[in-house]
Amino acid sequence: MTKALRLLVAAALVVFGPMPGTAQPQSPAAAEALRLFDEAVAASEQGDFRTALRLFRSSFDLVPVPDALYNVGMCQKALGDLPGAANTLRDYVALVGANMSVEERQEFDALLAELAPQIGRLIFVAGEPGATITVDGVAAGTTPFASWVAVAPGLHVIVASKPGFSSATVTVEVVGGQVLPVALALGPREEVRVEVPRESRPAPPPPEPTCPEPGTEAPVAASSNLGPWFWTTVAMAGASAVGMAVTGGLTLKYNDDFEASGHTDASARDRALEMRTVTDVLLGVTIAAVVAGTIVFLVPGDEGEAPGSGSGAPPVALSILPGGLAVAW
Repeated sequence: MTKALRLLVAAALVVFGPMPGTAQPQSPAAAEALRLFDEAVAASEQGDFRTALRLFRSSFDLVPVPDALYNVGMCQKALGDLPGAANTLRDYVALVGANMSVEERQEFDALLAELAPQIGRLIFVAGEPGATITVDGVAAGTTPFASWVAVAPGLHVIVASKPGFSSATVTVEVVGGQVLPVALALGPREEVRVEVPRESRPAPPPPEPTCPEPGTEAPVAASSNLGPWFWTTVAMAGASAVGMAVTGGLTLKYNDDFEASGHTDASARDRALEMRTVTDVLLGVTIAAVVAGTIVFLVPGDEGEAPGSGSGAPPVALSILPGGLAVAW
């Protein structure tokens, strides 16, 4: 551990930049990162790996030097956080990439071989990219994963979530040295529609009645059926009724005369019969006029037209029969 840290300090001078007092200036962030790095090395040499871990992380956050990340993993290993050390060293290899030397690769493989029997490694298989994966409530990354995630042996709860999809939760039990694929299937989230009732609108108020101005009268709509034919039937019915009353009175008078003569006055008898016949005829005419006037009043028609001569009004026919008066329409 001490030998590795000392080698990294010498390499860090190239990354952090020139030391103070040289011709080229050093950025404040690089100077602070180098100071933290040196303090972390000193703390680790004294066996204070917890302080060294904090200082190495702070140095890496200021200037992401791969050597600082490597030392974070070594401090985690010294503190007994073996899954954390394995994940940090995995990230170190990804950060260095093709620039890793053969010796560094061999050193990493040896460290992983030392840690592997004491950890489990999960390989997440999720069909939906961009899903956030958490292991026991701690964020592990976003799909798709380029590598594995180290965990301690035992039970672990893995949750995959993504906006617009239903979450997938899987509980697995891991043993030391195991590499376990974990399938996480996210389904489309069902939309829940909530019907919002429309606001009930009050019924509009009834229109205010319009009152005629003082001194004026409201116009009255005239009936279109009170035309000349209607008044003609009214006049005919009135004249027939008057004539029927006169002839009826004469019939009674002549009948009384015939009775008074002891049924011997033939002329009185004949006049009584004539007046009775005229009365019957006038009665029929009166009834016909009343019926015709009623039809004209009830059946709509163009003003000035006789019923039946225009549109919609049925014709009326009057017939005097031996037994009475017949009206047809």
